[in-house]
Amino acid sequence: MKKEKQVLFNQVKLLSEKDEAKEKEPNVGDPEKMKEPTEKKILPIDTLLFDQPWFHAELTREDAEMLLDDYQHIPGAFLVRETTRSIHCAISFIFRRMCNHVMIHQKLERDNMKFYLHLDLKFDSIIELIEYYRQYPIITLYFSQVLTIAVPKIDAYEARPWFNYVSKMEAELMLKSDVSLDGTFLVRPSSQGFEDGKEAFAITLRANDKIHHIRIIKDREQFTIGGDTFDSLIELIYYYKYQPIYHGTKLAHPINKEILEQKNPHWHPYDSIKEPPVTVCASYDFKATGANELSFQRGALITNVEKMEGGLWIGEYKGSRGWFPASYVREIQIS
Repeated sequence: MKKEKQVLFNQVKLLSEKDEAKEKEPNVGDPEKMKEPTEKKILPIDTLLFDQPWFHAELTREDAEMLLDDYQHIPGAFLVRETTRSIHCAISFIFRRMCNHVMIHQKLERDNMKFYLHLDLKFDSIIELIEYYRQYPIITLYFSQVLTIAVPKIDAYEARPWFNYVSKMEAELMLKSDVSLDGTFLVRPSSQGFEDGKEAFAITLRANDKIHHIRIIKDREQFTIGGDTFDSLIELIYYYKYQPIYHGTKLAHPINKEILEQKNPHWHPYDSIKEPPVTVCASYDFKATGANELSFQRGALITNVEKMEGGLWIGEYKGSRGWFPASYVREIQIS
């Protein structure tokens, strides 16, 4: 992804809550009204980091330790993660079969940001810093270790608090709750499932006290929204946390069922519209071709099925949950 992106608001597919059930591209009106003020766009994390195999966005210390546990026999195996409590990054790495963490500090010098582990050795970027310590050891009172094998990132967007397997109607009801603010959002599979053979998602966003739906298209390993393309869904959401996505509104407050129940334990936003759980039996074998699809064999019982628009349903089988074509199954009654 380019270091800076021009947000093309007049190209983003927006749907208001009055739109038809199908998510089609509407007429968005005068493009001049869609433009944001021209200002220098600064992200707290250099977006070039997302191209690095060792960079993990929004990864907690505990999750980093779990990932590195598989590499404990490799001294210097490492990853760089965005810390959850500040805008800084940290290096997590293996030393003597144990996971260690060091903070990457940053300091503004003459309008240029510098990055460092020690004040006497500064770098112009985190990428430069990591390249240096892949050749020379990180030295402290407790260890001396060169960074060696990069622990690859996992684009596990399904585990993010903003990703939900909900329908368009459920998403709207969640964001209409009295605990939702402008900037509250979630990401869900598009109600149509696929568009021109490409997997589709939607951001459901509350902005100016109205609900809007913004289309995301996945083409191979890239995600496109309007005129902008990102290498991962996590990167896309990260970008619009700091840049307006619609009329000055940023993706500020992720929402899901658990978050709603924590804020109001007695209020269940979409139980009233959710159909009773459905079980289906597979009439044919189905082999998933995408990460969000569900593989099964003929005769398999798929549970907790939600009937979505566009001929695709969502269900659970052998601990996995994903899309499958409705024409491959038949509904059954479980007594």
